[in-house]
Amino acid sequence: MSKESKMTREVYDAVLLTAGAVGISMASKKLLKEPLGTPENVKGMVKLAVSVSLSSLLVSYLKEKKNGYAEEAKRHNLAMENLTAEREKYLEEVTDRRNRIAQLKSELAEQIGISSQRTSH
Repeated sequence: MSKESKMTREVYDAVLLTAGAVGISMASKKLLKEPLGTPENVKGMVKLAVSVSLSSLLVSYLKEKKNGYAEEAKRHNLAMENLTAEREKYLEEVTDRRNRIAQLKSELAEQIGISSQRTSH
């Protein structure tokens, strides 16, 4: 993985963490009727710790969900490749069967034509 990709991923995680903390702070303000506050006292530190913990869980969940989607897409693509291969195999078998039937009909028609010529002479 390149340095830029790692840096981008770290920035993305930091943004998610910050957004999660802000979201939890806003939810706390609406639900509990008091803001999370600042870590100047024990109560503020606990609130901030809970906020960061919940944000970390959110980041972890989103990463897992993203990886789950990638795995599901990979599984789906593999299944589609297998299905396509089986379909091609089936179509080849059908074509071979039709060609064999046409060949047998042709041979039968020739045999009937030859036997009718013998009986007419």
